[in-house]
Parts: sequence; structure tokens; C-alpha cells
Amino acid sequence: ATSESRSIQATPVSEKTQVVAQWLLSQLPHMHKDDASEYSTQLYDLGFDSIAFIEEELIEEDLSFMKSAHRRVMMRQLSKIRAEKELE
Repeated sequence: ATSESRSIQATPVSEKTQVVAQWLLSQLPHMHKDDASEYSTQLYDLGFDSIAFIEEELIEEDLSFMKSAHRRVMMRQLSKIRAEKELE
């Protein structure tokens, strides 16, 4: 009997957090890269490991670790993204 082993190729955590950090910088271009790196790790730790999930599910309470100005801009950007998706 032969058994076929299936391995799921998981994206490394560092790669996922890097993608999220890049997205954060695209939404808040004046943010320091160190902040983006820290925030992406925090988001990953909260379970937000993809941009799609962030854009769909993130709420302001999830961003308590962010500086208030960054949090404010992020929520405004998410509102715009969500409004655009509703129009599609």
C-alpha cells in the first residue's frame, strides 16, 4: 500500500508580516518603516495575516496598539476601501 503524503506549503510568518507592512505603508505613506513593521507583527499576532482579511474584518478596537494618528488614518483608509468594494 502506498500512502500519498500531502504537505501544505505555508507562507513564512516573516513573509506575511512583510506583505502586511508593505500594505500599511501604502495606506499611510508617511508612517515610519519601524512602525509599519511593529504594526504588521501586532496584526499578525491578532490573526490578521492577509490584506483581504484586514480590509474586510478589522475594526478600530483591533488597532489599540497603534499611535492615535495612525489609527485614525487607517480607519479612514479602510472606510474608503470598503466603500469602493461595495460599488463593485
